[in-house]
Amino acid sequence: MNNRELIEKLEQTHSLHLDEWEQLLSTYTKEDYTYATDLAREIAVNVFGKKIYFRGIIEFSNFCKCDCYYCGIRKSNKNCQRYRLEPADIHLNEKIESFDFEGRRITNFEMEGSALAGLAALMGHRATTICTIIAQRIAKDACTDYKPFVKQMIQMALDKLATL
Repeated sequence: MNNRELIEKLEQTHSLHLDEWEQLLSTYTKEDYTYATDLAREIAVNVFGKKIYFRGIIEFSNFCKCDCYYCGIRKSNKNCQRYRLEPADIHLNEKIESFDFEGRRITNFEMEGSALAGLAALMGHRATTICTIIAQRIAKDACTDYKPFVKQMIQMALDKLATL
């Protein structure tokens, strides 16, 4: 199989065997590179259009209790310079947790959702985040059989989007 055929196989199946990867990586030419990048650009335009999407995360701290080996801010990484922003209102979490409006409560106040909404508004788009609650940090309780609820949430969101 020549390199162009390998690139096409990769595009269609999303995988190559080890010997095919070795061939492609050790013998590719400028023409192979151009073909692969043109194909990737075509796929990206077909999937996303010609718009640029940004996603931002606002971190208040990079102290982490987890020790995921792949993560640069894992708790055992002694080479990571740590920071933690102090809140302007030290009782903010308690205020958010006790907030109630006509029986509705804030159940998740992570920053990804607000960043997504803010960036979408900035670009003239509408965006939302949806969540399925599978854990309650304060009560230290978690649902271990959450997959049916996530599937239900996805179906509900798709049904709602279909009516827009």
